[in-house]
Amino acid sequence: MALAGNGDIALLIALGGIVIAFVLALIAWRPVPLLIAGTVLVVTILIIPRLLRTDHGGWNESSAVSNLRTINTCQINYLSTAGGSYGRIDDLIKDSLLGDHFRGPVSGYIFNIDVWADGKEYTASAVPASPNNGRFAYYTLPDGVVRYTTTASLAPPGMAGLPVQ
Repeated sequence: MALAGNGDIALLIALGGIVIAFVLALIAWRPVPLLIAGTVLVVTILIIPRLLRTDHGGWNESSAVSNLRTINTCQINYLSTAGGSYGRIDDLIKDSLLGDHFRGPVSGYIFNIDVWADGKEYTASAVPASPNNGRFAYYTLPDGVVRYTTTASLAPPGMAGLPVQ
């Protein structure tokens, strides 16, 4: 997991301090400080990964929604220059409408565009590259509305297939 900011560094420093306190308590073999340090160490180990995942996931999720809106705009531009057909990611990149970085994960999300055989419809999707990158997956159609995925496990409870607010 890559460090992203001062909050991550502060958490790692705090964890380092707790480990040092634990080691010192072991050396001195004082049962009460050892018990307290051990409890704090276990709780810290359990909580820090969740805090980091939630914090970064929120940033990645808003970026994924924004990137899907960008794809919708690119599709409108492509439609007007490609004879009335929508394009796949490679088509949009080739026409310099999307950056080359969309070939791989962008802000922790993998983007894909499926175009119908006649080129008149498309579905653009954004799925977390891993569970640490985001909680939800999204998709959009030519109507330009970004929605939560229809897969219930990758959408907020009761929101599968509904527009993102």
